[in-house]
Amino acid sequence: MKQRFDLLVLMLAAMVLISCASGKISENYNPLHRQWMLKQMPGFGYQQLLEAKAAIDLSDVKHPEGFAGCNNILFKVITKSGGRIEFSNISATKKYCADNMNLENSFLKMLTQIKFYKIEGHKITFLSKEGEMLAEAIAADWD
Repeated sequence: MKQRFDLLVLMLAAMVLISCASGKISENYNPLHRQWMLKQMPGFGYQQLLEAKAAIDLSDVKHPEGFAGCNNILFKVITKSGGRIEFSNISATKKYCADNMNLENSFLKMLTQIKFYKIEGHKITFLSKEGEMLAEAIAADWD
């Protein structure tokens, strides 16, 4: 009986160690590489951004993309030290969606103006070169 109990304790300890190891953050982890759902952007309310599913997806930095309610938005992203970031080669599909065109046009313009980012936990703030807040978002995987 004691041998079975010892074996059971050993198996449980091994399972705990394995589960802790699998939750380990990889050396290549970068908190920027996530899907970011916009919750604040000047001129647009939270509910409008939520309904449009406005997001900047940086989870795959080789194929980053965005969305602001209608068209798929593609771009390249370059990050540098000091929280600097640059969006370039911005393009979008050409569907017309009357309800979201104003948001989408503002979103496209905003991408060209973003020069810095600041991450605090599950929140990111995108800033202009002057430090003006252009958008705030939360990580899609946070909730």
